[in-house]
Amino acid sequence: MLRLMMRIFFLIVSAVLTLASDVRADWNVVSSTATDSLPAGAHFVESELENDGATVRLHGVRLDDRKVHLVVVDNPVESTERLADAMQSGGFFAGVNGGYFHPDFTPVGLEISDGKEVHPFERAKLLSGVFAVIGGRPKLERSSEFQSSSKVTQALQAGPFLVSNGEVSAGLNDTRRARRTVIATDGKSAWVMLLLSPVTLAGAAEILSTPGAIEGFRVVRALNLDGGSSSALWAATGSKPFYFREYGRVRNYIGVRAK
Repeated sequence: MLRLMMRIFFLIVSAVLTLASDVRADWNVVSSTATDSLPAGAHFVESELENDGATVRLHGVRLDDRKVHLVVVDNPVESTERLADAMQSGGFFAGVNGGYFHPDFTPVGLEISDGKEVHPFERAKLLSGVFAVIGGRPKLERSSEFQSSSKVTQALQAGPFLVSNGEVSAGLNDTRRARRTVIATDGKSAWVMLLLSPVTLAGAAEILSTPGAIEGFRVVRALNLDGGSSSALWAATGSKPFYFREYGRVRNYIGVRAK
């Protein structure tokens, strides 16, 4: 009898915890818009979502990889360029900050820019994914899937993976809030580069997997880039570019240029 009662107790506790988890993951879309103010058919997207009194804002660029080039832009230690400077001088119409780097400005993980390996591949729990351009097409791959070859012209290792196959990745931190920079794909030809206001990694993943969170886009795979003070987004929207500025210099960027 005691064993039966204990079993029932644990089943009830488990159900309550599962329900609480589902409630925490329930993000509501307050607004979501996409404007066609960018070249090559790209759209500037903005969204606002709420969950249990918390509000997160999202800004980004939605694009079609058949119409644009995505490029890893190296920003070496001797450079003084910020994101906006690098994007304008390189002929890009949009861009975000890229991967992690050490205090001495050495990249963390793989970086390949225009066919040149700036830093080699690394194995680390944090570096769970790779953004790469392979044979002219961009891809998001897990580090365990990635294979280096002469066809890889751009690559940036980062992490963690936030969304895989449209589902929230397991084990993401749900306590530390920070600005987030994300690159995501629908698994076909559509991509988004995003900047989110302070949110946990788990919260960011839940938002990205929420239907309607990004106008006209469903996230199938999403990779977290460097966040916090490094997070930045620049887009040549209309007569006045949108620029959410990074606090300090960062080591590399991902830029978008029309084909």
